[in-house]
This record gives sequence, structure tokens and C-alpha cells, in this order.
Amino acid sequence: MKISQLSSLKIQFNQIIFANAYELIELLIQHIVSLEHLPLSTGYLSEPSAIDGRHIEINLLSALLNLIDFYFYFRFSYKNQQINSIISSFKNDYWLLKRKQKYYMLCRCLSK
Repeated sequence: MKISQLSSLKIQFNQIIFANAYELIELLIQHIVSLEHLPLSTGYLSEPSAIDGRHIEINLLSALLNLIDFYFYFRFSYKNQQINSIISSFKNDYWLLKRKQKYYMLCRCLSK
């Protein structure tokens, strides 16, 4: 099977993920347009700014037209204003209304 024909891909990292590594993961996934199921679990993010609902929508999910299930679990340490910014980035029509698929975002946040 060619990578371009994959319908399911599970990516799991248990180590600290730096922002540039997360960007590389996005670049890889963007080119597997046949994906229907994508569980993505990251280790602790060194830079929580990598988690942005609008960015994920535009730079990752918009290319995956066949995607049915998207499970995204991430962990990071935060300051109070960071968590509010991350949550608000997922409060738009794309995440709240338009996606009829099963998209799950789970987060484990540890206060600094």
C-alpha cells in the first residue's frame, strides 16, 4: 500500500514535542489526503502556541476531505491566559457547527 492510499493512521508521541516537530507532523499528514481516521496524541508540547484551532483547521484538516474521525490529545504546562487563548481558538463555526464528523480534542493542562 502506498502512503497516499492510507485510510487510517495513528500517531503517538510520549516525549516532549517542540513546535518545529509538530509542524513536521502536520506536513506529513497533509499529504495523506485519503485519511479517514486520525488519532494524534502528543507528548508535552514545549510551546503551547502550536495548539490553535484555526491553524489546525486551515493547515491540517482542510486538506483531509475524507476525514471522518479526528482524535487529538495534547498536554502542556500553561499560564492562565494561555489556556483561555487556546480554548477560544476552537470556538468558531468550523469546530462547533460545521463538522458532523467525530472530532475530539482532549487536553491535559498543568498550571505553571
